[in-house]
Amino acid sequence: MLKIIIITLYRILVCLVVTLPIIINYIVESSIVTSFIYIPLLCLFLAFIAIYIDKKVLTTLYAIRKKKDMGLSPSHLKMRNLSPENHH
Repeated sequence: MLKIIIITLYRILVCLVVTLPIIINYIVESSIVTSFIYIPLLCLFLAFIAIYIDKKVLTTLYAIRKKKDMGLSPSHLKMRNLSPENHH
C-alpha cells in the first residue's frame, strides 16, 4: 500500500514539474522561438529524466518488497554482505 502511495505522489509531482515550463511560458510573455522550440524541448528533457527516475524508484521498491517477502531485513543483508567470508 505504501508503494502505491509513493509512486502516485511521485508521478503527480512529476506531472507538475514537466508542465511547469509551459505554465511559466504562459504567464511570462516570451518570443515565438522560446514558445515553439525551447519550452517543448525542456518539457521532453524533464519527461525523460522523470521516466528514468521512475524506473529506478520502481526497481528499488520492488527489491525492498522482495527482501521483505524473503523475511530478510535490509540491515541484515548489509551486515551479511560485509562479512569477511563473502570477500573471497
